[in-house]
Amino acid sequence: MAPFIQMPELSTTFDVRCLTMAMEDRSFYHELKQAVVDFISEEIRQPVEDDQNGTSPELPPKRSIFRKILRKKPESRSVYIVGESFGGILASDVALTLLEDPDLCQQLKGLTLINSATCFDRSKLSSIGPKVAKYDSSFSYNIGLVRELLPLLGDEYSWPQMLLILKSKALPSVIDSTQRESFMGRVAFSIFQKIKYMPQETLKWRLEKWLAHGCNLMRTRIELFKEHESFPTLIIAGERDLCLPSIEEAERLSSIFANSRAIVVKNAGHASTCGSRIDLAAEIRNRFLGKGKGIGRTAMKEVAAQSEGVYYGMEPRYDGRDDIGLSPIKYWSRKNFRKPRSGLSRRDI
Repeated sequence: MAPFIQMPELSTTFDVRCLTMAMEDRSFYHELKQAVVDFISEEIRQPVEDDQNGTSPELPPKRSIFRKILRKKPESRSVYIVGESFGGILASDVALTLLEDPDLCQQLKGLTLINSATCFDRSKLSSIGPKVAKYDSSFSYNIGLVRELLPLLGDEYSWPQMLLILKSKALPSVIDSTQRESFMGRVAFSIFQKIKYMPQETLKWRLEKWLAHGCNLMRTRIELFKEHESFPTLIIAGERDLCLPSIEEAERLSSIFANSRAIVVKNAGHASTCGSRIDLAAEIRNRFLGKGKGIGRTAMKEVAAQSEGVYYGMEPRYDGRDDIGLSPIKYWSRKNFRKPRSGLSRRDI
């Protein structure tokens, strides 16, 4: 859920797309990469604009993984790629492919890597994950997921901040209106439908065919970024990431990307680096768009940035209440929710 709270603020500046993979997806790494490259190429060459009702032209039916989120009418087709965890591997590879294409390189304006799994081969996940994937019974596997893998994802503030939200004591600084709280609430309600149990074969496939393969591929390929000295990059790492050595990897990547900026998110674990303790849109604007008039915030709100511990990145509710939050009934009200037209929320590949 953590990255999704960033979507509303990101959508005020960018035309956001999100890559998702179903649990049953058995695409090979090169298929995922080519799908992303093809999608971006099509978006650049054939701009798609919303009409006045917020709907979009019908999209071709195929198989898999793109969803449009909070679509905003684009003024240009500049591309900024963001990749988190395994997405950092994929995003790096895709960015290199676009930079090597004379027709597409001009549109690629920046790359953001968040806890990039380009260090998977040096991570706790690479040693613990395969062991869990090989357990010989479903009982042992389930215990392994809970006791060995899940602890790698969180941090000491994840649940306390969730309780602050549930008790209406505070909200992430990027959730500052009824519409945004409604969006966060709808995501929370749907999370148990969208995040399904990961079968053992799925874990094994993703560890071997995606993470290990992609990391091995990028071990040498990522050095090619040295040929693109002016290409701007933002590198973000969670300070308490137990899953990957993200701080160490941020330092390594900074030595490869000549035009880079690194940010460490205070006390953030692997899964919460894109959560309450960062204003991702502000950081991306600051890095790639500068501080020009009218582009929006380029830093976290002052109250949230000055808070400490569990309150870092949080602020009092926008409506001044501290007893009860927005009623879930209002999450789907006409004011706070617009139902997408059937068949138009995905672009399958």
